[in-house]
Amino acid sequence: MATVRAFSVPGVRMIVYSGDHEPPHLHARKLGHWEVKVYILEADAAMIQSLKPPDARMSRTDRRAIVEGVGRHRLELLTEWEAAQTE
Repeated sequence: MATVRAFSVPGVRMIVYSGDHEPPHLHARKLGHWEVKVYILEADAAMIQSLKPPDARMSRTDRRAIVEGVGRHRLELLTEWEAAQTE
């Protein structure tokens, strides 16, 4: 498990798990609010999936910050993903 280094979002913890399944993704969690999978190679509209708990609400600000961060740092995130898979 490694904390994402490519970018950060205040109040959101972003993690790449070692030995995790394809496709490349990270886990983002706002403690006490929600957890999502963020698929690095997906288009903006489909990037954030698997919101937990099912009735959780993610703010537009957090969603926008994550989507924009992934868009700007996609290559770095893929490098982090690949490194985590070899740990």
